[in-house]
Amino acid sequence: MTDFVDKGKLLRVAECSVEKVKQTRFEQVLKDAGNRAMTPGMLSGAFGKRENGRYLAAS
Repeated sequence: MTDFVDKGKLLRVAECSVEKVKQTRFEQVLKDAGNRAMTPGMLSGAFGKRENGRYLAAS
C-alpha cells in the first residue's frame, strides 16, 4: 500500500467491530473489494485484524 501513498489524494481509514459470526464474510468482502478495485479511483487497500473482532481497514 505504501507504493500508492504519494499518488493518492485521500486515505480512508475505518475502525470496525464485527460480530464473530460475521467475521468471515466481512473479511471476504474486504478482500474482494481490494482485488477487483470496485471503487473507481481506489489505488490500494489493506486491513488488519485483532483477536476480539476488531478491524482496521485502509483504502
